[in-house]
Amino acid sequence: MSKKDYYAILGVSPSATAQEIKKAYRKKVLELHPDQHKGDKAIEEKFKQVTNAYDVLGNPEKRANYDRFGDQGVGAAGFSQSKMNDINEILRNFGMDFGGRQQTYQKKGEDLRVTLALSLEEIAKGVKRKIKIKRYDTCKSCTGNGAHQGTAIETCSACNGSGVINRSQRGFMQIFFNTACDSCQGQGKKIKHHCTRCHGQGREKIEDVIDLNLPPGTREGVVYLSPGKGNVPIRGGGPGDLRIIIREEPYKLFRREENDIHYHYPITFPDAALGTKMHIPTLHGPVKVTVPPHTQSETILRLRNKGIPNMDTGAHGDQIVHLHITMPKKLSKEETSLIKKLKEHKAFQSKED
Repeated sequence: MSKKDYYAILGVSPSATAQEIKKAYRKKVLELHPDQHKGDKAIEEKFKQVTNAYDVLGNPEKRANYDRFGDQGVGAAGFSQSKMNDINEILRNFGMDFGGRQQTYQKKGEDLRVTLALSLEEIAKGVKRKIKIKRYDTCKSCTGNGAHQGTAIETCSACNGSGVINRSQRGFMQIFFNTACDSCQGQGKKIKHHCTRCHGQGREKIEDVIDLNLPPGTREGVVYLSPGKGNVPIRGGGPGDLRIIIREEPYKLFRREENDIHYHYPITFPDAALGTKMHIPTLHGPVKVTVPPHTQSETILRLRNKGIPNMDTGAHGDQIVHLHITMPKKLSKEETSLIKKLKEHKAFQSKED
């Protein structure tokens, strides 16, 4: 059997799907990419092992031979062009690239997060609401460039206006990658006279109103994205996004379980024995329910479609009513006498009597 456990190197099981193998490989490449471990020979070796492992496991024919014969059945794994392309695709998401191909440095502002607390009634019916947030928007005086009106903006000489510096690192291969220019912080330009309104930031704090229209059935922890409603970056670039995180408010009457609602309702012994009609509260308003005679404690009634709708399909859950027979804490003499008479009847005698 093989001495090289390619599955262990990628951190997957031998039964892993092709998609799981590719996902694990991408994760390993990002963990070991050179910009995070400059000059670390051990990391370089691990990076090479990971790529070799994926060269085999990422190819169905090679993987089949490896599973049958071990690494002797696949020959020497290495850096094929297709694997180099895979690595480049991953690293390009981090502003890096192999082969010295330069990319434009794209700036994006910070994302904002807002937690929105909702009651179960709001979750069941959906929410239309306006919320106020404070965020950085483009300065109205300088229109985002950070310069005082009418003053010149110079091109950064360090990066020739590109906003990026191309660097290289040598290891088991030479790697070229782009980083933001230190001289202009990725702006590509330098300002002599700053805008007096934003002090050269190119952005100012504003209060914005966001219209929310959330569908019924949302859940705790669900995140809704409002693109472009985050902060704009300093001196130009695209705005970040607003992420609205849902939190369910605790509720005394109801307990949610997936899309079903649980409700505990106390009834008296006479109502349970003789039957009764009662109004049960639900998230959609009160519902009239018939309790049949001879109802036992802990009986469950199911109110169809009175739960929370599924946010994907719209199908409603149910409300599950748990009936509990309650006993009075104190009895009058007359009540005590009546109960004693009931106890003389066979239906009310315990097995030990």
